[in-house]
Amino acid sequence: MPFNLFGTSSGASHRTRHDAKVMLPGKPGLEGTRNGRIITVTESQQQILKKANRSIEDTWKTLDKGSANQIHDILHTRGGVVKRTVACRAENSSEDNRPWRAARFRAGNCGEMAAVNGLLLASSGISEPVAVCSALDGDHAFVMVGDRRINGERIYSDAWPLYGRADKEQNYDLSKRYRIVKEYAPQAANPEVRERLVHGDKASREEVNALYQREMRREGQPIDSKDLSSLKQIARRHGGGLYQQYQASKNINVYYQTESGGDVTELKPEMKRSVYESRRRRQDDATRTEVAELMRNINRGV
Repeated sequence: MPFNLFGTSSGASHRTRHDAKVMLPGKPGLEGTRNGRIITVTESQQQILKKANRSIEDTWKTLDKGSANQIHDILHTRGGVVKRTVACRAENSSEDNRPWRAARFRAGNCGEMAAVNGLLLASSGISEPVAVCSALDGDHAFVMVGDRRINGERIYSDAWPLYGRADKEQNYDLSKRYRIVKEYAPQAANPEVRERLVHGDKASREEVNALYQREMRREGQPIDSKDLSSLKQIARRHGGGLYQQYQASKNINVYYQTESGGDVTELKPEMKRSVYESRRRRQDDATRTEVAELMRNINRGV
């Protein structure tokens, strides 16, 4: 189950090369888990991990406004992500249509994130089944790659955390029991799917506002688009809780390593500097006094 995490993350180490990458920041209070453990994987698993990480990055390009139940996204968009998520859910969508509708509204919680991530990964040309999963031990959704009958060999991909990345099953921390809501058979790569999701038709601001206000009237809720406190309350109702989730890994410092012909290649817990800086701006937004006030409101039942 996702956990509530409020506070700043640890610092990150930086390289100075032109193609510099940044190590993923950690969970405050859990730095003891940063032990640099190396997990050896097969070449095919390493390729899946790499493609899963690219799909997570593309999920963020598609749902660039973020999630309505992540505090940093609410504050970063001044509540806009709440309106977009409510508008996205204003009409029921089948599992097949869910990623396309979420992409159109550029926002969604873990369910929409998983739907988009799953479709992107399934169309990337991997030779394993891809499943969008709903947790049975918490209110969460994520993507799993591999034969579900073989324990310990599956890859988990979770785009919902701020610094989410792909992990082997034993290093994934947010769910252990799940049901599959959508499964894709192995298929050839289809780059058109990514193009349509990332760059396809997007809902206008007028459409978002109209659907949001319609839903609020149905619920008898305030519709003042400038009232951020009201938007936070609505986010709590529609998102099942409010979170500040940075990671989904048990050990954020795991290195995935594969050996082939004596050569060793590593997949490190890092991301492109430009991607990191974009995510970090959201995190910084969420460390201001507004978070403390939001928590006080929640604790008072506002």
